[in-house]
Amino acid sequence: KRYIRKDGQIVWAKLEATICLRDSSGKPLEAIACIADITQEKKTLEEITKSEARFRGIYQSSMFGMIFWNVRGEILDANDEFLKLVGYTRDELKAGLIDWRKLTPEEYAPFDVRCLDEFAAHGKCTPYEKEYFKKDGSRIPLVVGGEMLSEFSGLGGVGFILDNSSRKKTEMALLMSETHFRTLAETIPQIVWTADAAGKQDYFNQRWSDFSGMSLDQTTHLGW
Repeated sequence: KRYIRKDGQIVWAKLEATICLRDSSGKPLEAIACIADITQEKKTLEEITKSEARFRGIYQSSMFGMIFWNVRGEILDANDEFLKLVGYTRDELKAGLIDWRKLTPEEYAPFDVRCLDEFAAHGKCTPYEKEYFKKDGSRIPLVVGGEMLSEFSGLGGVGFILDNSSRKKTEMALLMSETHFRTLAETIPQIVWTADAAGKQDYFNQRWSDFSGMSLDQTTHLGW
């Protein structure tokens, strides 16, 4: 229960009482009470509760996937965002049907080995890019990272999974745009060149070399 001290401060206390004297009818007359100050314990418990609530909010958010895993490949628990990324259901997760090793394409296995070595040496892994197989067999590009957890005794931890699809799509769009530009620049009859803000050329099409007899390396230092 709570008590109000003389100085107005509210403190928490644990009260235990034992009846030591009763009247002839058995009615309690006197008791011995033991009161222990548990204010600090209550504050600690409140902080733990707040911390768990914050963690639960992050875990349940849709910002990124989150898993609890072990080195055998088992995914012991996962949030809804991760399940959505790989296309599995929570029932399939509970049935033990999701294995992060089997989700990983063979060419990314060396990256996972390096990550496990980092876990063993430092307790955490530098985020890196990889892919997972989705349930339908397609692939999804990801950025993964994580930390070991003490309760796993060095044999597992928590992983953070970020969908990298939008970045990959942007990179592909830029590559296609560059490819289209160079294809156009090399097929038209005009001379095409590009330069930076200082006037240094960074691209000439083949028409320039045909016209001038100079290569890009020979021309670049001249400035436009």
